[in-house]
Parts: sequence; C-alpha cells; structure tokens
Amino acid sequence: MRTRIYFGLLCAFLISIGHVRAGGGRSLAGIDDFGPGDTLRYTIDGSTPDRSSPFVLYSSNALFVPWTTTIKARLYRPGFQPSLVQSRTVRVAGTEFYQFTDGWNLVSLPLTITDKRRVVVYPSAASDMYSYSRLSGYVRRDTLKYDTGYLIKFASPTAVALAGGRRLRDTVSISSNWNLIGTISDPLPVSRIIQSPAGILRSPFYAYSDLFTVADTLLPGHGYWVKSGSSGKLILDARTAVEKEGPSLTEILGSTAQLTLTDKSGSSQKIYLTTALRGDVAPDFFELPPAPPSGIFDARLVSERMLEVVQPGVARELEIRISSALYPVAVQWDCRDQDIAAALRVGAHETDMGRMGTASIADDNEKVVLRIGDRLDRPAEFLLEQNYPNPWNPSTSISYSLPRPGFVTLTLFNILGQEVKRLVNQQQQAGRYTVKLQAGGMASGVYFYRLDAGEFSQTKKLLLLQ
Repeated sequence: MRTRIYFGLLCAFLISIGHVRAGGGRSLAGIDDFGPGDTLRYTIDGSTPDRSSPFVLYSSNALFVPWTTTIKARLYRPGFQPSLVQSRTVRVAGTEFYQFTDGWNLVSLPLTITDKRRVVVYPSAASDMYSYSRLSGYVRRDTLKYDTGYLIKFASPTAVALAGGRRLRDTVSISSNWNLIGTISDPLPVSRIIQSPAGILRSPFYAYSDLFTVADTLLPGHGYWVKSGSSGKLILDARTAVEKEGPSLTEILGSTAQLTLTDKSGSSQKIYLTTALRGDVAPDFFELPPAPPSGIFDARLVSERMLEVVQPGVARELEIRISSALYPVAVQWDCRDQDIAAALRVGAHETDMGRMGTASIADDNEKVVLRIGDRLDRPAEFLLEQNYPNPWNPSTSISYSLPRPGFVTLTLFNILGQEVKRLVNQQQQAGRYTVKLQAGGMASGVYFYRLDAGEFSQTKKLLLLQ
C-alpha cells in the first residue's frame, strides 16, 4: 500500500520571512534568517550539525530527508558566526511512502532518483540486498537498477520514503526461466502487462514477504518473480486500458483447499489443492520461484508447484520439503467446499485431511508427506494397542486408532495411580498414531497407560526393566 504525502518545502524553506539581516553584527539569531548566499547545514539523527553536515543553499526548491520530517539545523553565512542549532519540520514536495512488512521482502525502484545506493534508499534495512540470475543465483548488490527486483530484510514494518521523477511506462527485458523484476510508479494490474512476444510467460507474478503469494496487481516499490519460456520484453504502462477477461489467479486459488505451514518465527507458506482448475491454466503454471537463500524459511512440495490437482483414484505421494525453519512447524488446513481425497503423514503419524485440521512437525527429523488421490483408511473403532516391545528399555512404542476426530489424552501412571507423564494432550483427526516412550528418569517396575478420547477410555499395563 502506498500513501502520498505532500509537505511543501522546508518552512516553505524560504518562508517569506522578510530576511532580516543581523546588521553589522557578527552573529546570526537563528535559521529563520535564511537568505541569499546562506547555507543551511542539517542532521536527521539528533546530532549537532557542523560544516561537514548535509546542506541546502538558499533558493533551493526541494529538500529530501529520508525517514523523518524533523531536522536539527544551523545557519552559516560568510563573515558571521554560525547560528544556534534549532529544530524544524521538513516539508518535502512529492514524497512517496512504500510500505513493507517486517522480515524478507521483494523491493524495486519505482521513481527516478539520483542516488540509488542501498544504504541511501533503504537505510534501515536489516540485511544486505540481493538480486537473482539463473546462472549466478542470489548475488549481493550495493546499488539498485531500474526494472530489477531485490530481496531485502526489514526488522520491523517499514515505510520507505522516496522523492523523484515518476516512471509511468517501462520496458523490462526478461530472460528464459525465472526473472526478478521491478515496477513503475503506479499500481498495474497484471492483465494490462503486454508480453513481447505474446504468450511467453509461464507463471503468475509472485510477490514475496516471508511467503510467496500470487499477485493480480504489481504495486509500486515492490519486486516480483515471473517465469518466461523465452527471452523477451514486458511492457509496463499505467495508461494501458486493455484487460483480459475471466477469473483472476487469486480468485482461482481462493476457491481451493489450502494447507499452511508456519514455523515458530511466524514465517509461512501455503500449498493449494483442488479437484478441478478454473480458467485455462494448468498446474505447471503454478511452479514456485527459486527457493530463497539459506537461512530464510521455505516450504514446498517436491513437485515445486504451489498448486496440485487431486484426481480421485489416482494416488500420489508428494514430500513437503522444509528448509531453514524454526521448529516446531504448525500445519493447518482448510478444505473449504472441496471434496479432497488427501492425507498428511508427519513422521509415523498419518492423518486423513477432513474439512479442517491441524498437525505439528517437531523437528527436521520428521519426514512430511502429502498423499493425494485417495483417502486414508479410517479405523472402524477406537483401539489402544499393547506397547512394543514389552518388557522394555530404553524405549517402547504405543499405538492407537481413532475412528473420528476429537480431543485425545494418552497418560502414563505408576502402580500407585499417580500420573507420571502426559504423552498426548491435543485435538487429533481420525487416523492411526504411534507415540514413542523414553525411559529417562523412570524407575524399573509396572506402569499403566490410558487413552481417553471422548467417551472412549482404555488402559493397558507395561513393564520397564532397567
């Protein structure tokens, strides 16, 4: 989202103050005594301005101070002592503010500016800035170019202030495969983008702010991924009036089942499932862009697609690959109105994906697999199985079955009936589950374990031999 704020000029900078001179004295009363031949030195970090600070000359028609509207300033005039330091509000004409979330974002230059260095354009960035090429991968950059998108991190939600010439039309050169592109000064629906040659794009336009999302509109200041089948050009023109008919890609995805993986830091990624695609797009069109650099969370199917079509009776198993995650990773799904035949396997636990549900991935040792095209055979009844091995040391496995979803507890008791451990205490979907029990800190002897699920309750005995 972009907000335009008009400030005018610094105190009109020439505030029509009547330029009262100090007569024959050798001191200046303050910065309001700003006139021809004078220099105003300022700082924006709260420090005291001196002769090495940035400056504005009398008769300047603009002043741009990033990130703040408050400056400390001191007036300099040949033959006079500098004025006292005073604070003023900077009024900047034509400044645009571009909003970014905390975490990793794709950015680009939407305006024509003079100094395109990263430290000037994004002074509060929490990371280096990276461009991408198919041959070199992610490459650190210190200076931005027009038409190019970059990956950068902000430590908190950030409004980037820029002042410069508007860019209402641009021709972006793209290569075969994935491209990270920039945008123009106005929002541009992707349906208005002209492809040359026609029909070369092989993917949606993807935005990125700690997760990949399909974009229907390119927003100024942001960067976007797009895949091309060959070299060519994209013509971005805010004045283009022609739009394609039919449902947008976000409308298509909005009617599908969604599986969301979110790590402990809040970074997430969505996977979409559907029984039939609307429009004239194929599943391959939803291939995801290249994974971000190491250290940035990513989760994707082994097929590299964001969306999969589920065909009843055609069973497939697709591993979900997770990288650079802070565990545990929460999994949540909502099948909406889709009759999806699918099951999720996390380690040894396999869960039939009903209309809605959740799961948890404890660490990177648990393999995660999405099985689509057939349903998990639901148990016909509740069942608590005998642990194996038994007697046991140092570990044993306890398996149980749930014919329907519900809140489940699996509790371990000693021979006196005192609770020793709560092995399971959560809502679970119908399915078969296995829990591993470790003997650490337990004394030899007889123990009991009890499964409670709704009205069902069953207890079995086990023997630990140290």
